[in-house]
Amino acid sequence: MQAPTVYIISPQITPRLEYVTDFIFRQVLGCGLQISNSRSPGMQYIIEYGTTVEDGVRMPSCGLLWEQGIRREWLAILTGQDKNCLFAAGEGEGPDFDQDLFALVFFFLSRYEEYLPYSGDALGRFCAGDSLAYQKNILQIPLVDHAIHWIRSKLKEKFDLMLPSPVQRFCIRPTLDVDQIWAYHRKGWKNIGGGLKDLLSWNIPAIKNRWRARQDVSMDPFHTWALLDEIHEQCDIRPIFFMLLAPEGGRLDKNHSPFDPEVQRQILQIAEKNEIGLHPSAQSRQNGSQLMREKKILEQITGREVKRSRMHYLLMSLPGTYRMLLDFGLEHDFTMGFHDAVGYRAGTGYDFYWYDLERECQTRLRVTPFQVMDVSLKVHLKLQPHHAMAIVSDMIETARHYDSPLTTIWHNSSFYDLHGWAGWEQVYRGLIAKNTSDGSG
Repeated sequence: MQAPTVYIISPQITPRLEYVTDFIFRQVLGCGLQISNSRSPGMQYIIEYGTTVEDGVRMPSCGLLWEQGIRREWLAILTGQDKNCLFAAGEGEGPDFDQDLFALVFFFLSRYEEYLPYSGDALGRFCAGDSLAYQKNILQIPLVDHAIHWIRSKLKEKFDLMLPSPVQRFCIRPTLDVDQIWAYHRKGWKNIGGGLKDLLSWNIPAIKNRWRARQDVSMDPFHTWALLDEIHEQCDIRPIFFMLLAPEGGRLDKNHSPFDPEVQRQILQIAEKNEIGLHPSAQSRQNGSQLMREKKILEQITGREVKRSRMHYLLMSLPGTYRMLLDFGLEHDFTMGFHDAVGYRAGTGYDFYWYDLERECQTRLRVTPFQVMDVSLKVHLKLQPHHAMAIVSDMIETARHYDSPLTTIWHNSSFYDLHGWAGWEQVYRGLIAKNTSDGSG
């Protein structure tokens, strides 16, 4: 059965309007789409955007999609609006929506607010507290997905039109960052320094673990590959592992040497059962040649072309980071999310293509946003495992309600009791076990 076509009637057709409607109707709902300035014979399912024609679903326009450039005034306007009616735009008599949902989708997907001045943290990251959604206490609501759900419901009500289920449906998409393949094994002089520190503090358990890892790599507390394989295989999941491969160490980059043959063998073993991506180092944040060097190292180790990335420490800024990724052949990024909170930085669980606001165009960079990270739960929110599992379960049910994916970040190092991760293995097991269509597990 051929999917129906939705017609958008708008007095202006702009790149912003084309971007938003393509995302909603083609990429998410998988239906046809045409945009026009006026109605023509044969048009059946119509959304009137900022105009009035006969028999269409009426949506007001606040003007954001008819602009070019970035205006600070929008943030001030939105800050003053009710959280349940962002982009309010009264227009004529009896609109079917009381707000401009297309503008809302554009604001969140384009990351409009991240082009404006913000406080940030010591690493210059855009933090949850800088975001409008956090300030209005709606960060854990996928506002974009809610808008799509609302549009879909209104079309059904008006035309008895049942649009297809989302192309990307609910599932849990686990990803893992590998900052250090091992805690102690193959650390050389770093292991000696750490051992002296443990000795001076009389940390007997850590001293024992260091000794065991030197004798048998399987005893290293970060050598969790068999455990992770078992968890994923039980639920028939093939996750993505992002490898940190800085050739020279740095303050934030503490990975093993990517030239160590044993490290390379371990990466190949991981790649046999899983998808692989690059975890660009902190040193590559604004250094294209460094990024390209790390990308080539991973490609040489695995024999695969590398297209996926997630920046180490989630170090990204717009538009520079995304332009750099594209310039060096990385076309699918997984950095979009907050290090210090759980929720929807871009308002959605669906993949989308990055829109370069300064150049006013959609790019070929595919963005997979994440919503939950282990370090956010434990370190920043300071949750105990049972409290973390309750929040994760709520996030899963929200994603299930909107039939959108939930993407998570975990680390191979987040199972080590001596580093404070006692009980977190069960959180991860519980998370992965919920990847079923009926919510069982």
